[in-house]
Amino acid sequence: MSRLGYLRGDRIPSHDTPDTRSVRWGRIVAVLGALALLGLVIWHRLAPPTTLSGYALSGDRGPTCQRIVVANDVSGSMSEFAEPRSNALTQLLTWSPSNLRPTDEIGVLDFAGSAAWVRTPASVTNAATGTPVDPRSLGGGTSLEPVIAAVAALPASRCATSLWLLSDAQYPDYAPSVDAARETLAAADIHRIPLLVPSADITVDPAWETTYPYSTPITFDGRSPDQTALAYGGLLADLTGQRLAAVSR
Repeated sequence: MSRLGYLRGDRIPSHDTPDTRSVRWGRIVAVLGALALLGLVIWHRLAPPTTLSGYALSGDRGPTCQRIVVANDVSGSMSEFAEPRSNALTQLLTWSPSNLRPTDEIGVLDFAGSAAWVRTPASVTNAATGTPVDPRSLGGGTSLEPVIAAVAALPASRCATSLWLLSDAQYPDYAPSVDAARETLAAADIHRIPLLVPSADITVDPAWETTYPYSTPITFDGRSPDQTALAYGGLLADLTGQRLAAVSR
């Protein structure tokens, strides 16, 4: 070995040529790409689903059947949410047969100054969305009394009836007191009256909290059909005493 530290003879020091450097960088890039792809797959598997179809109701449920009435506020202030909530309703009706019982029912009505049935309560095995209502036929303003009256006129049911109000709760006809509101709901056989508020920018009428202090508004992004459908699914889980569990992917 010479004083320079490498061998005499035919062997020479090992140095990268442009070709070997190119091959080496190509391998590094390929490995990094594979790791990135693996990370993306892992993230996709661990990230929570963003659609209702990615979940299922899980856990024990009691014997009581559910009669759900989805009441859509179709007054002018809620017009921007019309298409997303229609899409979300389709998702809900598609999802329900495999997550609820045939004895459970879903009904839909639209309301503004008056109320009209889009789909009278029917088994969740019936996927029909119902007959659309022209909002102009429901008059101006937004009234709560016609909605409760429409539910009160339904045939008696052994199921627990919940009235879901997708609305900003700007009603001129609130009951005069908490007790009066409870009596009205009891007379209509309405067990729960959740308020679904489709935007954090909406200011709910303070009268809602005064009249229905036991029903905290549920706020979500009503411009997104998927977020609207997930709000429906979360409310169903609450009603049945179950939870939304992500479906294995």
